[in-house]
Amino acid sequence: PVTGEQSLRAGLTAFFNGEYEHAENSLSDYLTGKGPKQQLAYFFRGAAHSAQFFLSGEKDNKQKDLALQDFRTIQDQGGKFQPPKGYISPKIMALYSQAVGALTP
Repeated sequence: PVTGEQSLRAGLTAFFNGEYEHAENSLSDYLTGKGPKQQLAYFFRGAAHSAQFFLSGEKDNKQKDLALQDFRTIQDQGGKFQPPKGYISPKIMALYSQAVGALTP
């Protein structure tokens, strides 16, 4: 099993390779280990859920709910998390904005 930063890196790599389930699992491992970059991991796990929701033709509402839950967790933790907008599809960013109630252009 990969640990700490390795699981975060593996999760991000999987996300950008379109391997959303793998990303979800790696990021969950990272979050379980309470690594320092919790908000980043929650964001990308939420983004992986979002991608699966959109790939389902917006039919898999369980994935949407999980995405919204991860995005809201970021807000609940406080702080000033800035999502990496340039790397994420506008559809996923729109879902993120809906979750946190923020208006992102």
